[in-house]
Amino acid sequence: MADWVIINGTAKRNCDVVEVKCEDTNKNQTYQFSHTQIVKKPPKQLKPPPNAKNIHLLVLDGVSRNQFRRSLSMTERYLETEYDAIYFNYLNRVSYGSRQNAYAFLLDERASNITASPWHQEFNNGMDDIVCYSNISDYNYIGFEFDKQGY
Repeated sequence: MADWVIINGTAKRNCDVVEVKCEDTNKNQTYQFSHTQIVKKPPKQLKPPPNAKNIHLLVLDGVSRNQFRRSLSMTERYLETEYDAIYFNYLNRVSYGSRQNAYAFLLDERASNITASPWHQEFNNGMDDIVCYSNISDYNYIGFEFDKQGY
């Protein structure tokens, strides 16, 4: 809350709620109301570093690298020569669905529970029910790192 400001004429206030109280010359209140508005924030003026590359993230779900090379070899060559495309080696499927694999890839969260096997115990901390219904800003989303870099 700020102190009352006496305004003679028009004024533009940079806040979301403005309480207005008007008085006549005898100090009798003639009008009082709380006005609400949405103040637009100025856009971020971040610039990427001068040597920054353009980043395009192409995800082909349900296609192995070998299958991609066999089926789309010319596309692979084009992406490598024209865009300096790189593969994310050892990025394997961690679950059956696209959404669960995206959690692992982009949020660094495991979606599914891991059942017990002869090699390890059961892990019941899968995040599928939680991540799907929560705000992405609660997680380590890779896009935030690009945002910090000015992309």
